[in-house]
Amino acid sequence: MMLRVISLRETPQRLQACRDHFASLGMTLDVFYGVNAAKWGLLTKNAYEVDHPGTGFHIPQKHVGLHLSHYFMWRESLLHPFNVHGCVEDDCRFVGDLKEGQTLPLLLADYREWIDLQGTTPTMIFLGSCNCSYKPSVLVDERLHLYKVEWPQCTHAYLFNKAAAALLIETQEKSWAPIDLALIFNSFPVFKERGGQVLTVLPRLFDQGSQQIHP
Repeated sequence: MMLRVISLRETPQRLQACRDHFASLGMTLDVFYGVNAAKWGLLTKNAYEVDHPGTGFHIPQKHVGLHLSHYFMWRESLLHPFNVHGCVEDDCRFVGDLKEGQTLPLLLADYREWIDLQGTTPTMIFLGSCNCSYKPSVLVDERLHLYKVEWPQCTHAYLFNKAAAALLIETQEKSWAPIDLALIFNSFPVFKERGGQVLTVLPRLFDQGSQQIHP
């Protein structure tokens, strides 16, 4: 399994802090340099009006850049020989529990193997999430604390297989909403329709830096 961190060339200090954090947990991160939408001058003409209809609101450039960064990372993942991939954003920090003598790679191996057993079924596992505690959930695997939640938010830490990547590419060719909401509106219902799985580890294993995100 390859675990990649999405970061920008313009913020090397954020990247280094993230890599140092994961190194302290026994894991080396591969870097996927994302899209700096401000540098490229990228905006979207697609309005996001779910919360406030009729306002013509457009998401800020940083959300456009983050959407494109994940999108291109999914496309790049299809070029690699292994089936299971992992993604973290560069403000991701581990807050889970490691057993004595256990490293983060050993912990993540259990989740990788779980996805491998799904074969070609599109599968995502959110290792970090937010806004899940008030949503309906069903326990799937007690040992791994895996739940079906409709639907997890936040994209700072997740695993996925190639079948999931292909589905995400198909359903995310439009920048209009923050990436986690775009997944909820355009991708996760398609996962459900096609027998795919979107699962969430609760409580989450990763926080999003100093941001105060809801459980």
